[in-house]
Amino acid sequence: MRALTKKSEHNYVVGMKPKPQEIVAARALLRWTAADLLQAANHRLSKSTLEKIEAGKPVRPLLLDTVIQTLEAEGIVFLENGVCLKQKEP
Repeated sequence: MRALTKKSEHNYVVGMKPKPQEIVAARALLRWTAADLLQAANHRLSKSTLEKIEAGKPVRPLLLDTVIQTLEAEGIVFLENGVCLKQKEP
């Protein structure tokens, strides 16, 4: 289990970025393809970068933050040990 510290401006814990499988799960919750995520991120990263992130390979922190911010803008919440989708208000 990941230890909690203070929260960042995002939902994830400082020093504890979402795991690769949590990024994949977040995309699945939104029913997004990789292309959908890249488009929502205004193509600020490449398909190969997204593949690296989802495979757990190192990328520049700014690129990972782009993915996280894009998913959070759609209602994804990264938890201490998982991910969920906020219900949209009517």
